[in-house]
Amino acid sequence: MKKIKFILAIAILFSFCTNVIIVSAQEPIVIPGQIDPNAVRPIINVKSDLEIPILNAGMTETLTLPIRNNSSSQAKNLKVSLEVEDKERFPFIIDKLNLTKDIGTLDAHGTANVTYELEVDQYAIEGTYTLTIKYSYTNIFGYDYTSSEQILVKVQNNNKPPKLVIERIITSPSKLIPGEDATVKLVLSNTGTLEARDIKVTLSGLSSEVFSLKNSTDVKYVSSIKGGKNSTVEYYITASKKLTGGNYPLQVKMEYKDAKNNSFSELSQIFIPVFKEEEEEEKKQPVELTIENVEYPEKTLAPEEDFTISFDVVNKGKELAENMKVFVTADKEIYPKSLNTIIIDSLEPGQSERVSFTLSTIPNTGTRNYPIALNVEYDDYLDGKLTRGSILRYVGVYVEKKEEEESTEDQKSIPRIIVSNYKVDPPQVSAGDNFNLSLEFLNTNKTLAVRNIKITLMSDDGTFIPANSSNTFYVENISPGERVSKEVLLTTKFDAAQKSYILGISFEYEDEKGNQHTAKEQVSIPVLQPPRLVTGEVNFPMEIFVGQSMPVSIDFYNMGKSTLYNLMVSSEGNFQILGSGYYVGNFEPGRSDYYDTTIIPNQPGEAKGSIVFTFEDASGKQIEIKKEFSMNVIEMPVYDFPDGKGREGFPPGEMPIEKKLPTPVIIGGSTALLIILLIIVLVVRRKIKVRKEMMLDE
Repeated sequence: MKKIKFILAIAILFSFCTNVIIVSAQEPIVIPGQIDPNAVRPIINVKSDLEIPILNAGMTETLTLPIRNNSSSQAKNLKVSLEVEDKERFPFIIDKLNLTKDIGTLDAHGTANVTYELEVDQYAIEGTYTLTIKYSYTNIFGYDYTSSEQILVKVQNNNKPPKLVIERIITSPSKLIPGEDATVKLVLSNTGTLEARDIKVTLSGLSSEVFSLKNSTDVKYVSSIKGGKNSTVEYYITASKKLTGGNYPLQVKMEYKDAKNNSFSELSQIFIPVFKEEEEEEKKQPVELTIENVEYPEKTLAPEEDFTISFDVVNKGKELAENMKVFVTADKEIYPKSLNTIIIDSLEPGQSERVSFTLSTIPNTGTRNYPIALNVEYDDYLDGKLTRGSILRYVGVYVEKKEEEESTEDQKSIPRIIVSNYKVDPPQVSAGDNFNLSLEFLNTNKTLAVRNIKITLMSDDGTFIPANSSNTFYVENISPGERVSKEVLLTTKFDAAQKSYILGISFEYEDEKGNQHTAKEQVSIPVLQPPRLVTGEVNFPMEIFVGQSMPVSIDFYNMGKSTLYNLMVSSEGNFQILGSGYYVGNFEPGRSDYYDTTIIPNQPGEAKGSIVFTFEDASGKQIEIKKEFSMNVIEMPVYDFPDGKGREGFPPGEMPIEKKLPTPVIIGGSTALLIILLIIVLVVRRKIKVRKEMMLDE
């Protein structure tokens, strides 16, 4: 009976197990019909501690996603894809993007990194974007699963849209004469970071009365200019014979697009200088003006007391002096009661004009000497070019504050020493240079003499120190109402800032009764920082051929402590120069720049030239620096062909007779070529070295 029951149980078991799967000894027997697919589903997502990635527009960025299996079930055939839902707002260039990555197997609670190389659109709008991540995978039982999630990425865009400006205008020749032809080059600069495309440049304002085009159209096209780069367009113009000299305007319109076909337009006005021939020939000499016959109060002044300063402005030169501005400046305790500026239209050579200024002292003016600057500014000429000149002279007035207690005869009889006048030679002192200081001391007492006078010069900040002498000197005696003059050589601290400095003067002396007295005075001395324009070597080949164009360049640096104003760089020499001068403008301390031009020698022999730098210092004085260079110019080798037919004119089998160059010439030409290559290498290496040194200095 028991045997029958066992067989019946086995039969029932087989009737329910029609789907039994027999596996290897290493794997368990599985009955899928009894397993919930959700219970063995792998859970796949990006790790929760991932920070929001930051991607830069216009760059190829690496986006790494840590994918984690947050379950106890192994995932197989795992694929990770980026989903593109809104292509208009998708910040990546899809054409170059592989959106699907294959991980394969990801164990339970395991992590695998998925890396995407994403090219971010340079025009992507800055902000935060939502990306959809989709997963497809199976588990060990063969069930298929899909899931998705969203992550945030931040795109930042530092790109600037294209913007075209006219960086430089180059005219050749640099001085255009009425009736002559010229080439006008416009250097277009893209100040944005994105590329400008399909550029159309239109020149307008042309007419037969001003400028007309010669063998050229008014429209030029440039295919593209990358961000931060330049391109040049050229126009060939003729200046009308009716022009009388001056600057004449033209309009330049620039139309262009970006890579998204957004349109842009810029309108600029340029000015073309025209010179008359007679203007070129007129070279005026420098103007020579002086201040003479100065009258100022030598007595002691009191607070709220008026006084007058008068002097002559004299033209001692050979040129007409024009546009003179005469004015006085002083400390705040002294103020003008008349006009403090006088305009003189012109002075003929040898002519003079006297000017007067009424000044006054404020209440409670302290007891000391007050310097007053006499200034004259005027139109001057340097190398025939108009500039602005100036002259300066100082006088001093002594003001004594009357105290109420100073009413006794003894107090009134105290002798005092003041600086009645002083002069600085040269009037504008340069930092680091020596100068002479002439001082005039006055005993203001009418009855008492002073003696055993010790005078000490004091510069609190060390700006001025005596040169080859002590800062103290001795005067034996100054009679009542008399003056004594002394001169001292001082030197200025080399790194002194450009401004006016105070030099203190102290007196220790005795009166006739042997009483000891002290007094202090101050004088003001203006200090200028000398300009220091340093140039590199002129880069050029030592030998070239007649008619061959050759670039010439030079680096220059402002290694001083003052700004160089209206800096202009140009070229001159016995050769043809292509292009005009380079107007740098105000050249600040520490700046560097370079100048390049192209020359064409027209005759054999030695070609000499120079790079000319002209600028104004802080006082308005015009300065010129020349960097000379020379090179050897040789004739271009010539080949003769019979009957002028060239090689094609000879019968078959016959060759033209050539003038063979002598062996020394061939060797010389090869040597010249090697020299040119060597110069190019040295120049490049020198520029790299200079830039590295400048970076180290910074």
